[in-house]
Amino acid sequence: MGRQEHEPGNTPTYNQLSFEDFETETHEIALFNCVVATEPIYKKEGKSYEWHCTVSAPPDIFSQEHETSYELHAKQYAKEAHRKRLHSGDVIHITGIPWTQTIALQGGGTTHIHHFTVATITLPARHKAVLPLSGENLKHTWVDNG
Repeated sequence: MGRQEHEPGNTPTYNQLSFEDFETETHEIALFNCVVATEPIYKKEGKSYEWHCTVSAPPDIFSQEHETSYELHAKQYAKEAHRKRLHSGDVIHITGIPWTQTIALQGGGTTHIHHFTVATITLPARHKAVLPLSGENLKHTWVDNG
């Protein structure tokens, strides 16, 4: 691995990524009844910790057309988020700052990734698995309107 020499006036060009494709909102919002879609990841980054997972947010009164998926991120709140011991299927309420990343695709289109910097997480109730009922446990009521 040697040092590369360049002729004067012929300096290499670098491609610097910019933040122009990031839309940021600076105000904190709350999202309710979000469903944890992926198991959270908690890892050490340098001297601090980082926590993230994906949630699905149900439609709200402002955007009723579809659910939105968010990539949750926490650095300052990472230890607290990790202590929640979230699992796929848990329903949570979150507060924080949303932001959107726009990525240009090779085919010429774009895609948007919704991110959310977490300030707080509330776990109103643990998701309970629903077991299917067996035929013996079902009661049938027949009404004859004949």
